[in-house]
Amino acid sequence: MLKKLPVQIVILLLAGIALGVINNLISPNKIPWAQEYRDASSITHSDTIWHPFSWEPSTDTAFKLLNAEMAYRKFVNERVVFVDARSAEEYAEGHIEGAHNIDFEYADDQTFNMQIDSLKKLADPSDPIITYCSGTECDASLQLARYLSDTEGFENIHIFFGGWTFWTENDLPIESDIHSEGESAE
Repeated sequence: MLKKLPVQIVILLLAGIALGVINNLISPNKIPWAQEYRDASSITHSDTIWHPFSWEPSTDTAFKLLNAEMAYRKFVNERVVFVDARSAEEYAEGHIEGAHNIDFEYADDQTFNMQIDSLKKLADPSDPIITYCSGTECDASLQLARYLSDTEGFENIHIFFGGWTFWTENDLPIESDIHSEGESAE
């Protein structure tokens, strides 16, 4: 009996590991096998939280503003949905890894509604969402946050006003939908 116990323990451990590996391979919420994360304290523009130009202190206080370091910490440590408010073309050229595109300024109504429906399938109204656009010269992230809150009922919205500019300045994880000949997207 005592000789069987260690064998049974080893078998159970191996079965548990195998099930964990299989689950991670088929899960839509995969955990990366290996990924390098930067020390968030090395991120530039992490000491300043930028306010969008059309920020209304009386009505926009429901939104949490993020600087580059805060956005990256959420990217690494939390289950958040990044929503890129830039055009579909800009999004295709490159976006924050895993970000969802809602072209707030240029999409026709049908495309815009399809993008909103896609977001609703991806996130519940209480899930944290981070909107961003090109950078401090772009107000689309605030306009999209207002729309998602007022019209679609999303409750937990953050705005990363430094957006794409600050993200790429810090060499943080990005991906692209455009493929060069012989290359694949990241």
